Amino acid sequence: MKYFKIIFFSFLILLLVSTVKAQTKNQKNWLTHFEKSNFLETAKYDETMAYFKKLADASPYANMFSFGVSPQGRKLYCVVISKDKAFDPVEAKETGKPIILIENGIHSGEIEGKDASMLLLREILITKEKENLIDSTILLVIPIFSVDAHERFGSYHRINQNGPTEMGWRTTAQNLNLNRDWTKADAPEMKAMLNLFSSWRPDFFIDTHTTDGADYQYTITYAIEKYKNIFTGTRNWINNKLIPYFEKKVNDDGFLITQYFGFKGYKIEDGLTGGSFGPRFSHSYAAAQNRPGLLIETHMMKPYKDRVYSTKSLLNAVIEFVNNDLNEIMKLNKQADADAINRYSINKEYLPLSLKLTDSHKPFVFKGFKAIRDSSWLSGGIWTRFTNEKIDINTNYYDEMEISDSVSVPSQYIIPEEWGNWEGLIDRIKLHGIKVDKLAEPQKFIVTKYKFKNRKFANYSYEG
Repeated sequence: MKYFKIIFFSFLILLLVSTVKAQTKNQKNWLTHFEKSNFLETAKYDETMAYFKKLADASPYANMFSFGVSPQGRKLYCVVISKDKAFDPVEAKETGKPIILIENGIHSGEIEGKDASMLLLREILITKEKENLIDSTILLVIPIFSVDAHERFGSYHRINQNGPTEMGWRTTAQNLNLNRDWTKADAPEMKAMLNLFSSWRPDFFIDTHTTDGADYQYTITYAIEKYKNIFTGTRNWINNKLIPYFEKKVNDDGFLITQYFGFKGYKIEDGLTGGSFGPRFSHSYAAAQNRPGLLIETHMMKPYKDRVYSTKSLLNAVIEFVNNDLNEIMKLNKQADADAINRYSINKEYLPLSLKLTDSHKPFVFKGFKAIRDSSWLSGGIWTRFTNEKIDINTNYYDEMEISDSVSVPSQYIIPEEWGNWEGLIDRIKLHGIKVDKLAEPQKFIVTKYKFKNRKFANYSYEG
């Protein structure tokens, strides 16, 4: 009997060792390029897509599909994650679950979101430690949006950025900035994206980036339209529930987070500014479509590892929140659509076109680094040099917006056929989900005609 117990115990030890070895081997099979490089590098296009394809092939809850082709012939891919296996827009909507669209690499030198998405999807689909995140949500993940720019790899594409060792470029192969192209849709990539957006009508949109500029303690910042250009109920939900939730989660994960900001003057003490971006930008375009849109901006001077993991933390927090509050966001989005029709089409209220900051502000303690204004041996001018000394700076935050321009929405627009075909105008309008009818025969209408006068262009060029 004693001999049998020894054999049985030895068998259990061998079984345990074999299991541990198998798990270790399996974990190594799923390591990303980012992890294998000691968190210093990011994978190129082919390796990236192979990893996402591997994730999709390994799980019954994931499907990877192409939704467009770049000017240089690379496919644009999206991964759908759904426990209901709802892999097309109609099936997804029928589940009644909120759809979250995560877009990475619209600026391919700012690529943390791609690596963060790899890690997060692995935890959802493979190790299953985060599988609960898709209990009540459907995820759409775009690994790389600006794929041609992603392959223009180089070490010096973003001066002062702390990794990865090589990264992609800001503009497409046609030299277009995709994050200024959401409304005009010049780029083939954007046309494909708008078709995807209009087909799936995501309930929440996330765009991942890296910010530039001054040094400070925050690892990650965010922007979200929460002003008078979005439905009141959604605005309250964002300000009172969503933001407090994800700020706490990300801070608890060890990453200092605050709202994205600009500087009112040369000194932080002059004040910080928030504000609305306008619908040619990704997250503001989502707001124009009556959907919450979140811009994630990690701080370029922080190590790439911290930027990836802080992005993952924020993605996780938002998905978790939507997953737990699915009925509310679905109700708000439905109300937002109905409210827009009622206010602007039926009651003929003026539709806000642009907003501007007011002088209203709140006290804000900015967590920065001590800065020294000194003469530059290189330029001969004065420059700001940051030290490693952490300081808290009392300043003001300007983030209240008022409507600066608005328009009365007509019942319809009439576009002469010769102009409708110009530069594919009608096709672009349809990409935004706008219904277009063609007259079968000539008709007469009483119309209001716009005329522009005193036109003035900007004094300097701005990315298009």
